[in-house]
Amino acid sequence: MEALECLLEYGFDTLGLHRVIAITSDQNHAAASLFRRLGFRQEAHHIEHRWYKSSWESEFVFALLKREWELRSQKEA
Repeated sequence: MEALECLLEYGFDTLGLHRVIAITSDQNHAAASLFRRLGFRQEAHHIEHRWYKSSWESEFVFALLKREWELRSQKEA
């Protein structure tokens, strides 16, 4: 979690990003949980969206805005 927090800080503060997205398999519960804990919101659930290892896979799409990240950081301080 700490590594991803550092990447988000770098992206928003140093690179000036406005928005970050994350895409993961809907079967990857650990990743989905991590994104939610970091303040990402789930924006989509693409059902059987991608062909992967001989079967259709579904994906979650998460997003986080810079202002949402800043609010989260202020609450933790």
